[in-house]
Amino acid sequence: MWRDTCLILGMCIDNVTLQECADRIFEIIESYSQHKTASYAATVNVDFLVNTHSCLLNRTRRPELLESLRSAGLITADGMPLIWISWMLGCPLKERVTGADLIPVLAEQAAKRNKKMYFLGGRPGSGTATAQLLEEKYPGFSVSGVQLATVEVEGRELSNSIEHDCVFIDSINQSDVDILLLSLGNPRQEVWFHRNRDELNVPVSIGIGGTFEVLAGAVSRAPKWMQNWGMEWIFRILQEPKRLWKRYLIGFFKITAFAFPLVFYYSWRRIMYLMYLKKTSHQYIKYRFPATQKKGVSVLKFSACIDHDILPLLKKTEEEITRISVLILDFKEAMLVSPTGMGYLIQLMRKMRSASVSVCMLNVPAHIRKLMICNRIWDVFAPLVFPSIESVFHSFFSTINEKTLLYDMQESATEVNVYIFGKLENKTDSAEFLSKIMSKAAGKKCSIDFSHCISIGNAGLKMLIDLHDALAEQGENCVLNALNDRCRQMLCISKIDTMFTIAKK
Repeated sequence: MWRDTCLILGMCIDNVTLQECADRIFEIIESYSQHKTASYAATVNVDFLVNTHSCLLNRTRRPELLESLRSAGLITADGMPLIWISWMLGCPLKERVTGADLIPVLAEQAAKRNKKMYFLGGRPGSGTATAQLLEEKYPGFSVSGVQLATVEVEGRELSNSIEHDCVFIDSINQSDVDILLLSLGNPRQEVWFHRNRDELNVPVSIGIGGTFEVLAGAVSRAPKWMQNWGMEWIFRILQEPKRLWKRYLIGFFKITAFAFPLVFYYSWRRIMYLMYLKKTSHQYIKYRFPATQKKGVSVLKFSACIDHDILPLLKKTEEEITRISVLILDFKEAMLVSPTGMGYLIQLMRKMRSASVSVCMLNVPAHIRKLMICNRIWDVFAPLVFPSIESVFHSFFSTINEKTLLYDMQESATEVNVYIFGKLENKTDSAEFLSKIMSKAAGKKCSIDFSHCISIGNAGLKMLIDLHDALAEQGENCVLNALNDRCRQMLCISKIDTMFTIAKK
């Protein structure tokens, strides 16, 4: 399932309402029997970002926390600053979803669906009081266990963390629960889950911070109007000024420092895109291997703006996932990647990785790279960037005969477009190749795209000449697109460039 997300400072925030969030959690529970993988849901606020990131764009303060949040199955915005940032980035999140609002909704649904919960952490007595309150309010709701926990994520105490964690994990697994609520505070709850996820037999764990204290009445919430206007922090400071004033002051300055470069640069790039507004469309190309090969290579050529409209193309790519070994993302035309578009790209990479499909990024312009750096996500994409199509070919296709002909053919009512990948040097498949083109080119315009072609050999030149002669008999010509310097020079030095219409770069 593809999630509608907004990528904000390295984290894919799900664009969901409170009810949609609850429904998503129960969908994860229902699908657990298929994959048996523990999932994590986080309610993220400013503290998460402050604890995760450094003020330097290329450094992370807590790498393990960032990795845990990025691998979460669901992330909601538990803080109005995140909602405001999403507005400024042009992908407004539907609403704020807090742990204190979510848990009662989950308890009500759990009672109806016969699902059980386990409470771990919180202040002494708060978990038990919350369990009693929810069980009284929602008949049929069951809490299988309530346990206090002290979790170590730093210092020498880490040496005993495995033995210490096993006590809690055994109790949780024996309870056979569906939802584990972790009230350990950030970053402890995220780090604890990340290091123990392989041992947990729970479909979904949710980090809720101090929600038990709020639901039990030990901590009061701000009035609804203050929550809606993003002023809850004022109410909290008035409650606990000594503990919270410094935390909120530092958080305010840090989130401003984190968000300003992103909002400024994204807004500027969006203005540039709107001024340019080139009418292009995303394109999917599937290069076919010969029958001796089981899988092929696919290319996604992106348009000027990568946004929510990319989803149909990604779904088509997912359908081909069992028939490809390499996926190439071509950013040559890209001028802007929205936070929603980045979220979809992250999900695409995860799906490809789980299917053992290699992902490569080509022609990534400087402005796209800077945008990803400002959004604290470049570290994910950087290892996938290749300098040229030659480097991709030699990295992933060294075991294949370098004269293997890889191509794709797409036709419409008026034209036939042929796409060449790798080297156009094949002899044995030339007759079949020409026959397929001619069978589709009758009465249509014909063009050959060399965007992902490395070179043209003598056998390839002969194929082009034969194609030209066959088309000429029908009164048609062939247009050659996106020739690189090497291919163009090969045509010129062989003195056959005048036989074709060569499109300008």
